[in-house]
Amino acid sequence: MAEEGKGFTAKHLRWVVVGVLGVTFMLVFKDEISDKIKGADKISIGTEGISIETKTTNTPLGETIVSGPVTLDTAGVTPASAPSLRSNRGYAINWPQDGSWSPRPQLAQAMGLDFVIAYNRSWGNFVPNVNVTIEPAQGFSIRGWMENSNPIIRAYGFELTDVQIDDASNTGVRVMRGNYGGMIADQIQRVIISDGQAYIATATRPVGFEADPNLWANLNQILNSFRLG
Repeated sequence: MAEEGKGFTAKHLRWVVVGVLGVTFMLVFKDEISDKIKGADKISIGTEGISIETKTTNTPLGETIVSGPVTLDTAGVTPASAPSLRSNRGYAINWPQDGSWSPRPQLAQAMGLDFVIAYNRSWGNFVPNVNVTIEPAQGFSIRGWMENSNPIIRAYGFELTDVQIDDASNTGVRVMRGNYGGMIADQIQRVIISDGQAYIATATRPVGFEADPNLWANLNQILNSFRLG
């Protein structure tokens, strides 16, 4: 049941608008174009000390982190790895350093996003990207946040194909399918609730879209590397 006494409207969900524009906004602007998630699925104490396990769920991009630290398998980095970006707003993220991905600060500012990292190639209207937004959590836990925002997602015409929640770490993953500017696509979204804020990272994969499998692996690793710290 949703937590009582908390207002939650579309104006609080800036990423909803971003989601609608998730495939097409890159075309419009293409000429301009603690190092771990708090909490974990399980903590094990053994002869080698304390180990924190990573909980994942299968999404259209692969095994996407629900809770726990980034790993070499899930994100190509470890919690001790230097981030490609450590934001002064409290999160970190990594991306491949081979020149294929570039931050888009002017685009982020124009779209009201906190951060955008985009691939340096487009396919028609689609440019692979991960964008980050931060919004007030309105006093909700991750479960309350999901329960109160999911109906808004559906009201925008999207199908929720998967929702995973880890109450202990206040984190979750949501997969949405919809029509983005004429292209049917899945959006994979990781949400971290911390200190009254919702930190939201979103990636998009078109349905039936053929590309180098390494592209999707890289996109998923970028999404998985998103963490607080």
